[in-house]
Amino acid sequence: MFLSNLWTETWIEGIGSSNGLHYVGVYFCLFDYYPELNCFKENDTLKYQNVNYSDCFYNTVGISEKFFKNNFELFPNPFSEFTILKFENPLQETFTLNVMNADGRTVVKYENISGNDIKIEREQLNNGIYFFQLMNENQIHSKGKLIIQ
Repeated sequence: MFLSNLWTETWIEGIGSSNGLHYVGVYFCLFDYYPELNCFKENDTLKYQNVNYSDCFYNTVGISEKFFKNNFELFPNPFSEFTILKFENPLQETFTLNVMNADGRTVVKYENISGNDIKIEREQLNNGIYFFQLMNENQIHSKGKLIIQ
């Protein structure tokens, strides 16, 4: 499908509009704006190459995600008085547990956790959904959701 406007827009099956992906070129400190798809690769296989370009170069953009396996047990959940968070800690590292409300504000903090479990008390928390992050000094070890009823 071709649509004519200021530039020619090409629709590529399975990819979408060539005007939807943009290339910005720099030439002698001047910026050129080309609203067209240079090339498209899927699993390192070239699926589309724009005839106006001899090279296929690309940048990956988006949200960086870190995937990790949550190695924990939380029981009971939902809870009314307390819950026990059990997690793997073979190196006996020291952790901090932050419990946050729906606004992301820390409402309870447990520090210097060096074992394999921690008892999380309801304390003065209202019924609702809370989130937790179990962290060592370098990274998030586990994260999840607490439900108080």
